[in-house]
Amino acid sequence: MKKNKIVLFLLIAMFVLSGCTAKSVVNVDAYGKVSEIVTVKGVADDISYDDEIVDKAIESSLSKYKAVLDFRGYSREKILDDKFAGAKLNKSYKNICSYFQDTAFNQYVFKHISCTETDDYYEIQNDTSYIPYCRDCSDWPSLDDVSLTINLPVAALENNADEVKNNSYIWRFDQYTSINKSFYLKIDKSALAKREKKENVKNNIISGSKLIGIIIFSVALLIVIINFTIKMYKKYKENKIEY
Repeated sequence: MKKNKIVLFLLIAMFVLSGCTAKSVVNVDAYGKVSEIVTVKGVADDISYDDEIVDKAIESSLSKYKAVLDFRGYSREKILDDKFAGAKLNKSYKNICSYFQDTAFNQYVFKHISCTETDDYYEIQNDTSYIPYCRDCSDWPSLDDVSLTINLPVAALENNADEVKNNSYIWRFDQYTSINKSFYLKIDKSALAKREKKENVKNNIISGSKLIGIIIFSVALLIVIINFTIKMYKKYKENKIEY
């Protein structure tokens, strides 16, 4: 937990910005594999320093915590443009529970979120209370805008997301969020298995189509080569007779 706090503090405190945001996008593929993209940035319009100074500050902060980020397995890149400065981090996981267990960034608003895996379900919920926004608190960062988006390959069995778009589930947190807010997501493993089976069938069809295409192309090419060879041979015979 201490290392998680360090990484989060790093990304929030590494630049003098207003309007800090933290956005996590978690993509779960048809095979249950998870990719995490975390973007932490702030509005840079009011920064009095030039881009080079801000760029060096971000690079220095990232380098300072390189060991922690590397230990956690995050790849990283800087964000620096006319409006925003910050960092984007990426990491992959074997499944949704390993994401909630190993990510350094699900402690924005809850100190801990549990993920329980049974033979039938993944059940994910906060087991600590919501951490309310506190602008002047020194032991936890104050974020103006936090969002967690989980993109699933199937519909969730149950959820309490603030917004649902197809199979995308979005939770939002800011300074006005109720202290009673909770997090809950339940995923049917049999639905995931069916989705994986469909994906396998699809990939097999695609692979088969590619193979058939290669065979057809090869046969067509062979016919062209044979016809060309016969044609050239006939010309050779005709020229030989004339000679």
